[in-house]
Amino acid sequence: MSDPSFSTIAVGAGPAGRDIAILSRPGGSPGLFFLGGFRSDMAGSKAEALDALAAEHGLAMTRFDYSGHGRSGGRFEDGTITRWLEEARAVFATTAGPQVVIGSSMGGWLALLLAVAERAADGGSRVAGLVLIAPAVDMTRALMWDAMDRKARKAVEEAGVWHRPSAHGEPYPITRGLIEDGDRHLFGDRLIETGCPVHILQGVLDADVPWRHAQALVAKLATDDVVLTLVKDGDHRRPGPGALARLRAAVRALAGGVSPWPAAIFSRAAEPRKAERVRPRAAAASSIAASSPASSETFTRAGRPESTTSGTTVRTAPSATASATSGSARIASTGRATGAARPAASSSDTHSAIASPAFRSASSRVTPIAVQPGASGKTTP
Repeated sequence: MSDPSFSTIAVGAGPAGRDIAILSRPGGSPGLFFLGGFRSDMAGSKAEALDALAAEHGLAMTRFDYSGHGRSGGRFEDGTITRWLEEARAVFATTAGPQVVIGSSMGGWLALLLAVAERAADGGSRVAGLVLIAPAVDMTRALMWDAMDRKARKAVEEAGVWHRPSAHGEPYPITRGLIEDGDRHLFGDRLIETGCPVHILQGVLDADVPWRHAQALVAKLATDDVVLTLVKDGDHRRPGPGALARLRAAVRALAGGVSPWPAAIFSRAAEPRKAERVRPRAAAASSIAASSPASSETFTRAGRPESTTSGTTVRTAPSATASATSGSARIASTGRATGAARPAASSSDTHSAIASPAFRSASSRVTPIAVQPGASGKTTP
């Protein structure tokens, strides 16, 4: 397996100019494009695992360091969402053909911003799919400013910076520029239209990006095919046993239409005879809260929801039921299905999954919505 090639590109002009370091691997289409997290670099375990996957399957792979990170130029304290998104778009422009974009933590937010920007471009989007790992959407407001106490906010407002304590190392700076600039890119409560399938991988024990944050994101992706996988004992830095295997499987499914799931676990549940009642998001949220950490196994037929095989699940409704005027997605809730076969490998120690219609690219097959165990419990799909 050959090594990826190193290069740099210049982004910005004058005092704002900085050299961005890139590692790229030539290969086939669709390529893989990785966006790392806040204070992470392109040499991390996720990036390396994706590069190995690309090499195994002959796919192109591109990763880079944001300014102030890793091998790129610039100061970390000067970093903002605007600057890092500008760098992501500049590096994305060096790729060719469709790309599966993988974003981790802050990279998940940037991946969504990139996908929306690409979709609005005159030439159309080259983003073929999104895999989001604990996506820290709107993090500067929802996960930073809103979580600060009065003393921290005062430091940001008056001194321009607050050094946030970290359980993973030295305190790191949160600047006023980062917070204020982040407000320019907030999705808030509005719907997000990426125009491509989305798979979200989220640890239930994640304290930096809580699993309910990912749950709320699913509701905003009302017009896209989306799968949310919750991992029972996964947290932000230690996503749990099998995390890289789950990531590889999700990327393979989007990149090649290759299902990572054994054919034996597919089951075609009977379709509901009557349209399911659609409830507002606030009412459905309680159902999600009740079912998400518990056992639930869900399958969907590409293009429309299927009945659940057990328990209670909540899924985003098709785009026809999305409410653009209210800025929120409507949610459909179902109870126990009848006449549906249970998967051969079921377990009471699995996670529920939330999904909208399965990937458009899989129009002729049944796509399982991932339910993942933690370190304990039986192996499930």
